[in-house]
Amino acid sequence: MKEAAKEWIISAFIGAVIVGLECLTEATLASTFIKENGLMLIVALIAINVATLAAIISIMLNLEQQYNRPYFFDKSKKLALAGVREMLLLGFIFFFLSAVIPETYWQLNFESTRTWEGVLIVITAVISRMCVFQAIYSTYDFSKSIINLTTLPEGCPPPSDEK
Repeated sequence: MKEAAKEWIISAFIGAVIVGLECLTEATLASTFIKENGLMLIVALIAINVATLAAIISIMLNLEQQYNRPYFFDKSKKLALAGVREMLLLGFIFFFLSAVIPETYWQLNFESTRTWEGVLIVITAVISRMCVFQAIYSTYDFSKSIINLTTLPEGCPPPSDEK
């Protein structure tokens, strides 16, 4: 749980830094891209992660059977499912933002006259970028899991040739 909170905080920090850089340079390309494609990007990464999860669980089941260690990867399976839940939460947060926040507050406005509008614009920008960065990091984490599973699990004896 602590690790997940740390990842979310890091993603929020990265989002804030990116928004700060966008404000400094008055760049609007990232803002426009996230406004128009952010939800689709998160949904696509969810699909990639679910496909990856299917491969991971298949490998785990084969390894459990091959090494005669049933339930050896139960904790890993639960963590993988938690990762999918996290991705769904990111998609929900982004969708909720797009449903609740008017479209005018999605584009960084460098000449906002009202303070509360500027704050809402920055908060929307930071949260939307946090969701995208966290989704990208989760995809990296899922892919790393596949690589880790290709090694012999600790404590497992070599496979038996009995059938």
